[in-house]
Amino acid sequence: MSIIMGWLGSSIDMNYFRKHFDLSGNTEIMHTGIAVMAFHDAENTETKLFHYHRSIAVCDGVLHDAGNIRSGLEWKYPFHTDSSTELFLYLYEECGTAFFSMFDGEYACIIYDGHSGKLVAARDKSGTYPLYYGFDKKGGIVFASCRECLAEICNSVHEFPAGNYYADGVLHPIAEDSGIRHHVLRRCV
Repeated sequence: MSIIMGWLGSSIDMNYFRKHFDLSGNTEIMHTGIAVMAFHDAENTETKLFHYHRSIAVCDGVLHDAGNIRSGLEWKYPFHTDSSTELFLYLYEECGTAFFSMFDGEYACIIYDGHSGKLVAARDKSGTYPLYYGFDKKGGIVFASCRECLAEICNSVHEFPAGNYYADGVLHPIAEDSGIRHHVLRRCV
């Protein structure tokens, strides 16, 4: 089972992480207010966590047409893996949250934007991959792909609605592709 999790707030409980997750190589702690975590079992070898400069992404899922998207970005970004997570982060760096409406796929992802210090989360329109959210005791938002991960630290747990993304404290619907995708790929090639 793969689990992704992101927590932004002043009350991150590292004991919780140590109790429930293996911290060896799968967790990034930026400072005492941010934790982004990815865990995968031995059968799933794809990297679920990737960082670039100060930003971090954890994703479960895939983007359609990833090969063409990647080739359109290789001139600018230093790809290190074949991971979809790396592609997600570079697209976010390039386009911000607009990229969610530009590209199709099945995914749940959490991105820590190191430039703004905020978390962004998204779930594709089909809702293939699970994502949940809740608020810790001090009001910090927590996202996870497993409801049980949030049960101990949040007063209530909610399913993240499919076809939406969270940014700047607000849930936004993922808009239909407006043709920007082709412009972005042309600009990158």
